[in-house]
Amino acid sequence: MHPSSVTLVALPAGIQQSFSIDHAERLLRMPNSGWELPKDSNYEYDRVTGLHKKKVQRTTVHRKPEAE
Repeated sequence: MHPSSVTLVALPAGIQQSFSIDHAERLLRMPNSGWELPKDSNYEYDRVTGLHKKKVQRTTVHRKPEAE
């Protein structure tokens, strides 16, 4: 898969296909296209900001102070 491509899935058929980012965004904007991002995608889409990579969720570990 080319780094500038996005995999979309067509439901209910379950067909997966890779598209260029621009074309994938156009398909996602179409109200009845049937294409959507898979659940495990590294991308997210919304109508305001468009298609973009997911931000990495960092977790912080809170350690208890050691007892003296």
